[in-house]
Amino acid sequence: MWSDRYGVPLDVDRQRADYAEVTVAEESSQVDSLARAAYRCESFWPTGIEVCGATLDQYERLGGLTSWLLYPTEVKKQNPDGRGFRQQFVNGWIYWSPEHGAHAVSRMTAAVWARNGWEAGWLGYPTSGENPVNGATALDGEVSGWMQQFEGGRIYRSPALQGFQVASINGLILDKWLAEGGTNSTLGFPVADEAMTPDRVGRFSRFQGGSIYWHPRFGAHSVEGEILKKWGAAGFEVGEYGYPIADAVVEEGTLQATQQFENGIIRGKVFDGSDGYVTPYIYFPSPADAEEYFRSIENSILQNGYGSVPAVAERAAITKEYGPCVLELQYIHRRTKSGATGEDKIVGFKAYTKCSKRVTRIDHSLSLHAHQWFPLRMGSFVKLAEFENHSLSEASLKSEALAYKCDGDKKTIFGGSVAGTIDVSGKKYYARAYPPNTRLECGIK
Repeated sequence: MWSDRYGVPLDVDRQRADYAEVTVAEESSQVDSLARAAYRCESFWPTGIEVCGATLDQYERLGGLTSWLLYPTEVKKQNPDGRGFRQQFVNGWIYWSPEHGAHAVSRMTAAVWARNGWEAGWLGYPTSGENPVNGATALDGEVSGWMQQFEGGRIYRSPALQGFQVASINGLILDKWLAEGGTNSTLGFPVADEAMTPDRVGRFSRFQGGSIYWHPRFGAHSVEGEILKKWGAAGFEVGEYGYPIADAVVEEGTLQATQQFENGIIRGKVFDGSDGYVTPYIYFPSPADAEEYFRSIENSILQNGYGSVPAVAERAAITKEYGPCVLELQYIHRRTKSGATGEDKIVGFKAYTKCSKRVTRIDHSLSLHAHQWFPLRMGSFVKLAEFENHSLSEASLKSEALAYKCDGDKKTIFGGSVAGTIDVSGKKYYARAYPPNTRLECGIK
């Protein structure tokens, strides 16, 4: 018997498991396959409980006994509303409704669904199974969480932060969050159920990177970073500032932003990032030596969005020989360019090398990067666009053609880098420059 070969779960009686095995064997040997197909019921070891109809179809699609649900623990039951049915398994349920069919619900998602009233609450019945959502996009090659759609909203869960965070979100707050990029926005995943504000006028949802507040007169607006901390210290929506009435506006070329509330304006950082850094032109015997030196700077400033400028400056001071030029750059900004299809929104920045005398050659290599996934320390910057140019026997070089065409207005954190090289009568000097990280309304593909 299977109970002798494999053993049985602690909560299942051995005699019951043996009886279930016999039942499964008898069902498998039925001659009238057409009648069996019409009946569409199967008994599953070790409980011997039947799973039937659309619930069985969904269970088999998920993998049956080898699925994450494991085996059934209860028979199918009708729900209190008389509209649908449910069946419990070891790790979750399969719920069926006439409008949406059968869908599995995990225990973690069900915990959120339960505290919001199950199918009788505002979420209603599930309309889909759980779908993986990637806060880092496919570029990171890993699933960052899961989402399940219900009639009235969505439930998200993510292994980020302290264990699994599971939360529900719906309506205009859900729409606002999705417009900002959803799981791939600076807000990240929801970490608490959407709730009514203490004054019972508005609603709010908390996320990994901030909150979204909704008011019937002012709509839904995100509040993040230092602005959220300052607003919270003042009492949130019941304090002196009242509700947010607009999104934060980032000051170009800085990490600072201002946000308008009912009764005033709050200024502060909405995200952490690099303030930017420019090195002098430094002599190195070879490009490989220069690359090794600058790699640690780039990893610190660009790859994780944080840079210790004093540490970088200390390293630069070790080298004594500098070139007769300086590298300068303009902050990353969005500009509007007229094209064949009308107004195109473009993001880019400019770089300049200025020398005290003519040099043999000046080279620039510019690249624009966008940050993928929240939070900044855990995500990475991905290259979007690059541009190279050079000058011969000149005392300056200007690079202005680096550009990336926006795909919508989703908020994106941008970074960039410039690699400069000057040749002075065969002797080469190298420099790097990194504009400050900035957040712009520019979606990326």
